[in-house]
Amino acid sequence: MRLRGNLLAFAASVVLSLLFVESFLRVFPYVALSASQRRELAWRKEHKTAEQILTRERYSFDTYSPELGWQLKPNLRTPGVNSNSKGLRGTREYLLEPPTGVRRVLCIGDSFMFGENLSDEQTLPVQLEAVLNREGRWEVLNLAEHGYGTDQQWLRLEHLGFQYHADLVVVGFFEDDLSRNTLSFRDYAKPYFELAGQRLTLRNTPVPTPEELLSHPPEWPSCVLRSWCALQVITQHFARVSPWVPALEHTRAGKVTLAILDMMLQESQSHGLRLVLMIIPEPQLRSDPSKVEVLLSNWAGKTGTPLIKLRETYLRLAEADRARLYTGHWTVYGAAVAAEVLAEKIREVLPTSQ
Repeated sequence: MRLRGNLLAFAASVVLSLLFVESFLRVFPYVALSASQRRELAWRKEHKTAEQILTRERYSFDTYSPELGWQLKPNLRTPGVNSNSKGLRGTREYLLEPPTGVRRVLCIGDSFMFGENLSDEQTLPVQLEAVLNREGRWEVLNLAEHGYGTDQQWLRLEHLGFQYHADLVVVGFFEDDLSRNTLSFRDYAKPYFELAGQRLTLRNTPVPTPEELLSHPPEWPSCVLRSWCALQVITQHFARVSPWVPALEHTRAGKVTLAILDMMLQESQSHGLRLVLMIIPEPQLRSDPSKVEVLLSNWAGKTGTPLIKLRETYLRLAEADRARLYTGHWTVYGAAVAAEVLAEKIREVLPTSQ
């Protein structure tokens, strides 16, 4: 009888606790919002009208894209960022076919590969081309965009990159890109993929215009229980960093990311391109590999994809040099170190003699 009473008391305390949590989340729903919903609310606070288009003022070089969400404006001329007629960073125009005797590399990625806070000439693709041209003749095209996940990087490669006949594509995978692959809103609304069995389905496309987005109120958590929404948000966060939760290949972000990489690899090969994967670590360097690095390393090993783990390169540098790699994003020196390592890998994959 006493045991039964204790169990009933425990059950009652659990129910009351859940009711309290649920009531709290009803009053303060922000806690239960997904990462996409939080980012959309932050964007809406800064953009009350459609004229205040896209992201923060420092990203005024963006333009709306129905396929990608946002992309670099074509024919841009500013002191820091320029673009050609196709919206590729830099002022140089490229023929679809490279000149005779010239090998071509396509670089895709996020703000690191794009060259956040760097001039056109300081970006990794430009520095990579200079290193490669010590032995041979090369063109390196910068198709990267700030804030892109692997999903948008793949779509940009598919829509634009494959138009340019090339020898190799480099995927610069910053570790935070994995979580971006589940977002419907990051710097702005974006396309994303859902995985049904082994099939990827593209969602949120065409991406709504700023006018359409601002014409209706934001969506709030759709869960019947807000506490369930909050639990999902917490679980997704710790899945990437905690050793006590399942490996990333069992999470939604991990499964979708691997499926995108599989598709990217297959389509690159069908276009006659080799693919190189370069893992860009967080600025706070770890002595051991992150769960994202383990996930990508296993995929590269299974698919035979040439892999660069920059974390290992950085750890071999002197401590003073490691301190020079990042100021939030790559410094000129950080991009130069990555360019040297990448050039060495490209020469292994594509020998100098054609």
